[in-house]
Amino acid sequence: MFIIARILATGLSRGKARLFIILLLCLPLPAQAADVFRLPESRFDQNLNDHLDILADPQRQLELQDINSGSSAFTPAHRSDLKLDFDGARYWLRFAVANDSPEERHAILHIRPSHIAEVALYRHGSSSAIAAVDNEPIVRKPRLFILNIPPQSQQLYYLRLEGKGRALTTVNLSDLTPFLMSFRTELFANGTGVGALIILALSNLVLFACFPHVRLFLILGLYAACNMLSISASWGYFALNEDVGSPFENVVFMSLTHLSMALAILISNVFEPENDAGHTRWSGLIRTLLLLNTLAGVVALALDTELAALIMFALIITSSITISLRSLVTYLATHDPFSFRYLLTRAWIILFVTFAVLMYRRGQSSFEIINIVLLLGTATEVLMLSIISAVNRQQMLAREFEHQTRVNSLEAELRGQSETLRRINHGLLTPLSTIFGMADMLRNSVLSNQQRDYLNTLHASGQELLGIVENLQSYDPLASETPTTPELMFDVHQLLDDFTEESRSSGNLVHLKKSGSLPQQVVGDPGRLRQLLSHLLLVCRHHWQVPELTLEVNWRGQLMLNFSYQGEKALNLLSERSGELVNDAEPRAELISRLLQALSGTLRLRSSGQRQYIQIHLPLTEWSHEQQLPRPLQLKSRRVLIIDPNRRFALQQKQQCEQWGMVAFIAHNSSQAIALHRNQCLLRSPIHILLISDPQGVTLCRRIHEDALKAGLAVPACIYLLDSNAQISDAPPPFRLMSKPSASFTLKRLILELLANDPNSPVK
Repeated sequence: MFIIARILATGLSRGKARLFIILLLCLPLPAQAADVFRLPESRFDQNLNDHLDILADPQRQLELQDINSGSSAFTPAHRSDLKLDFDGARYWLRFAVANDSPEERHAILHIRPSHIAEVALYRHGSSSAIAAVDNEPIVRKPRLFILNIPPQSQQLYYLRLEGKGRALTTVNLSDLTPFLMSFRTELFANGTGVGALIILALSNLVLFACFPHVRLFLILGLYAACNMLSISASWGYFALNEDVGSPFENVVFMSLTHLSMALAILISNVFEPENDAGHTRWSGLIRTLLLLNTLAGVVALALDTELAALIMFALIITSSITISLRSLVTYLATHDPFSFRYLLTRAWIILFVTFAVLMYRRGQSSFEIINIVLLLGTATEVLMLSIISAVNRQQMLAREFEHQTRVNSLEAELRGQSETLRRINHGLLTPLSTIFGMADMLRNSVLSNQQRDYLNTLHASGQELLGIVENLQSYDPLASETPTTPELMFDVHQLLDDFTEESRSSGNLVHLKKSGSLPQQVVGDPGRLRQLLSHLLLVCRHHWQVPELTLEVNWRGQLMLNFSYQGEKALNLLSERSGELVNDAEPRAELISRLLQALSGTLRLRSSGQRQYIQIHLPLTEWSHEQQLPRPLQLKSRRVLIIDPNRRFALQQKQQCEQWGMVAFIAHNSSQAIALHRNQCLLRSPIHILLISDPQGVTLCRRIHEDALKAGLAVPACIYLLDSNAQISDAPPPFRLMSKPSASFTLKRLILELLANDPNSPVK
């Protein structure tokens, strides 16, 4: 980035600067290719394992004179015969090389593995050994010999091998070009692996310095550095000790391997969802494995190599299987793309480690090649984890930005609608008051029957318009300065399940936990409760580090919501000094504050390490079949008889009652009303409310009460719709008076009062 910035300062565009950097980084590749092309053409690259004869010397007494004399019998060597046991014998190998060209030929004999203690090469008929390639500065000497083959000749050579332990020996004969290509390939692979791990370690540590709340960057940086040190320790041990027969003789390598596994366990924890207590799946077992790997990494330095290797095999295999199975179970349970990507990295780790183990067990590759495989595989693993973390964080920020933009738009729209509705209400109430006043003056004047019918129609229409205005005024739950909570019975389980499902469909990982004591039906305001849950989810999204949330719901006489997430504390919800809810510049905190005030709820914040908790207590009422229904639900399936000679006004009242869930009947005179009520008595379906506009309403009400008592049914309550200045006396209880210009909510309130106060009412 620094180089790009310096190039941009010269006036080049960003695309040209990027192209210049790519060319600069690729310059070593053409240079290496040109160097290879300058080498002479390769004539052969031959593996001699299929052209060897072998002779075992258990007594270690055979000398070169015995071999030259032909007194010892060589046998053709198969691939299995080259798995040499140097503890039981010393070995002689015989091979022949022919040169059919007219020029002298030079070849390189390369013997692997390099940890064979002593290698001597003799030409048949010669008494002196052929000198090996001088590589004194290197302790771990590559076994290289240069052979000079005269033209038109065939030469016979003998190899004497002596050492310790077991080794699968390979003998390769090649020209200079393939040898240098192989040598440079190993150097390039080593440089690529080490350089990649160094870059990944430094980049993750720099990212952690820039984003200290993202702990995954620190763990990935330490993991890359620890893997690089463990492989380097193994490689250095091979190079500095000549008689090494196994990489597990290095206690430093085993100790660093344990520490790398401990860091791998920590990385796996980041990819796991947590519960409300901050624990992940199989937390006890994972903590135990983490502690055991850490202790084993320290104790391995003091143990015997065989015991340390046995402990390392058992512990590393157990830990790797555990975290792999846990990631698989998590993905199958949640189908989270983040867990699936981590599961792919676990599959890659198992693949390349299994490949390296097979290479070691078969013995066909040197320790240097196995180290290269481990180095490149580990670098690829850390790169995959870094890319997965970066992509996940980018997607999380993009989802949060998109969701925040949508929420801000909705909040702005809500405020605009509320302001518009308030202006409409204030603009309509003044002329409506004038209309009702003038209508009352007209009703007190002398009018014909047709004029009075017109005036009643005007009253009814004005009443409906006033009801519409009042409904608009209470539409926005946050618009009122003194909000009131409607009493509605609702299924709290269904509300929470719907909220969780909607959150998951929008990309939020929400884990819902409901206690067994949570009732099925509660009485409260489901609309405001749903709004409160949505706004609290947005607050948690703004402060969390890991894109997941746990919602635990309990019931202890009231509804208790416990949001938990991993991240920063949402201090904007509380005042730091008083602990009271504040309405600051943060709009989301203001909305949550107003919703809690409307629901009479309380909010508390709590922290436990990186785990943050938002606790909400809401005083909802548990519904049981023995208690009275909430007020809005008392109207459902109640029967009302509307008695009004004005057909249009009666139909309007009927539609209004049916909107409240009531069963409405219409009668236009007393005889129709009595006949309809007697019919309902015969069906044992009593009328609960009488809505009477007839001037003879009291007499009609008494007749209906007598019929109800004769049928053994409860007497209905009565509401008299009268003119503004009319009075009534001697009406049988229960009853209420209502002026016709009143709004619909007044009628609803009177019906609720009558149903609640009447001891004979069946609403229980």
